[in-house]
Amino acid sequence: MCFRPPTVEGQAEKACPSCGAENSADAAVCASCGKPLPAVPQSQAPTAPKNPGAPKNPGAPKNPGAPVAPKNPGASQ
Repeated sequence: MCFRPPTVEGQAEKACPSCGAENSADAAVCASCGKPLPAVPQSQAPTAPKNPGAPKNPGAPKNPGAPVAPKNPGASQ
């Protein structure tokens, strides 16, 4: 399975706050209405998810211990 974040030729899009039109991430003004677009800080820019790596080794199974003797159902306590 392949995860591909929403991009256009490697650039994420941002919506114009005035008219809602989609613009390229590096656009300074809206291509539709011409109003200035807010800058996208690097911390909010979409990034690829981190690779979780290989799962950890579960190790050897635990020793179940010594068996317990059953109680004598006929004996009085």
